[in-house]
Amino acid sequence: MKMRNSALEKVAVKKVKHEIDTIIDVARAKLEEYVEDGSEASLLAEVSTALIQVERTLQLVQINGAAVLAREMCEVVDGLVNGSIQQQDKAQECLSRGILQMSDYLEYVQAGNKDLPVVLLPLLNDLRGVRDEPLLSEHILFFPDLDDIDVPNVSVKLGMPAQEYAKKIRYGFQIGLVGIIQNKEIDIAATKMCKVAIRLHQCSTTAASRRLWWVTSAIAQAVAIEALPTSMGLASLLGQVDRQIKKFIELGEANFATEIPSGLIKNLLYYVGIADERGRIVSKVKQAYSLNELIPDEMDIDQMREGMAGPNSDVLEAVSKALHEDIETVKDSIEMYVHSKNRSPESVAEVSKELQKIADTLSMLGLDEPREDVLREVTALNGLSSEELEHADSNFIAIAETLIKAENIVDNFVNYRVLNKPAVQVVDAVDDSLDVPSDAGQLRKIQVQTISEALSELEEAKNAFSQVLTSPEDEDQYEKVQDYFRKVIGALSILNLDDAAKILECVQVFLLDDNATQELSSNSDKLDAFADSITSVECYLEALIVDDSDPKDILEYGIKNASKLVGSEIELSSSSGPLQTVEVEELASVDPVADDDSLALLSSTDLELKKNQKYP
Repeated sequence: MKMRNSALEKVAVKKVKHEIDTIIDVARAKLEEYVEDGSEASLLAEVSTALIQVERTLQLVQINGAAVLAREMCEVVDGLVNGSIQQQDKAQECLSRGILQMSDYLEYVQAGNKDLPVVLLPLLNDLRGVRDEPLLSEHILFFPDLDDIDVPNVSVKLGMPAQEYAKKIRYGFQIGLVGIIQNKEIDIAATKMCKVAIRLHQCSTTAASRRLWWVTSAIAQAVAIEALPTSMGLASLLGQVDRQIKKFIELGEANFATEIPSGLIKNLLYYVGIADERGRIVSKVKQAYSLNELIPDEMDIDQMREGMAGPNSDVLEAVSKALHEDIETVKDSIEMYVHSKNRSPESVAEVSKELQKIADTLSMLGLDEPREDVLREVTALNGLSSEELEHADSNFIAIAETLIKAENIVDNFVNYRVLNKPAVQVVDAVDDSLDVPSDAGQLRKIQVQTISEALSELEEAKNAFSQVLTSPEDEDQYEKVQDYFRKVIGALSILNLDDAAKILECVQVFLLDDNATQELSSNSDKLDAFADSITSVECYLEALIVDDSDPKDILEYGIKNASKLVGSEIELSSSSGPLQTVEVEELASVDPVADDDSLALLSSTDLELKKNQKYP
């Protein structure tokens, strides 16, 4: 199920963020213990286990950026365990930054921003650098959705078999490729290649083949009109396309289409993405694969990094609390030392160690100025001789003043960051100062309550239906399923969420068939369509709870699967923003999960009538 959009990513993060934050807290605590001890390898093993768990969870919900970060952090931990990393202090610092950045990145995506791994590139390369691994380039972090994209079908009738035709025109592609490699008459060479790719597109019948030739024609067009500069990497990629033409000729399209490397398509799309948006084919490919979103320009990337700079508020407050505790510990130690008659060097060494820890924490928060002040005091303290330590009260007073200054900076930093959370998260904190009509607040509260109740009923419907699958003869349980669906559809109709209700109507109609349960048990495609129809409605409703804008694109996948269930094409309605059209009085007067059948959009009789009806 591939629905890659910001609304879905927001819902996906919402589902797993609490779990991930809990695991990350464990990893952070174990890493801090290891940094303090330095010899207990079992602590690193626990950090690795936690990061692997985080990576797997993120892979399941397809948050690629955070998953790549978790994987790179695992590699660094493994390097520390097996002793292959020489810069251990640097590696530990990178891991600490990575743990903080992980939660921050998830909060960034949950706030409605696109999951763009390239935003994390500097940190990822730092993690690779401490392992002496080759650094990543942007195209490695490029994750286009290669499925569910409608490639234009421009097939034409040929006077010969497609393989024979491809053999005839391949020479033109090779001539163009030679021109690209030799950097001679680039525009003419690329035009030849573009024409060949277009003709291959026209003679292909499978979506996989058409996709390869379509994307190739976009690259060739971009080079021909100077929207994309040539390079050895690009020439090598086009050489791989030539070898694919050869395979097309040798294997025939049916066999060829199953062996097209997805990595080749991905790399070709990356070059289309970085091309200027000129040329009809280039523009259409960019639009179809959302390449402008997946490959933002440098200015956009810088703004994104700035937008998520520093740790998120929850982590920030936890780190700030720990930092205050460390500072209090040092101040207590200083006070005891100053008032002690026996001033031992061991006590000073302990203070120095605690100060270093505070400096490291300030560095993780990006507070370089107070960090440098603390390190300056550490250097001065370590430089004192045993005799000088006997009369070093002024040094300890200076340390105390530095720590007080650091505390104030941290407090101001935390307050600034918390007050600048994404709007969806700070509404409650500043509600009294917002000039929002009371009706709007009441409306939103009732909407969220209604949607939440509908989600609960939907969960009950799924649980009940799982029992129907195991005991098809249980008619009472089957009727419960229909009742749950009727209640949910009723709530959705009150909210004017017609498309979501339409999907569940199709599910209900499908279940009226006497052979429905048998078909779901024996036909995996039907089962997938059934499950994905319901899941799309769940994701849609959960997205509405996070943000009251209408993320209708989430429903497109559900409509497609609902169409499979009822055997007719279903279309989304053209209306938008349904939540804004419901009056407060209308919602407030209705119990969203009442037993009254008047709430149901479809009664049992209605469903029987709709059973043989064509959609929409």
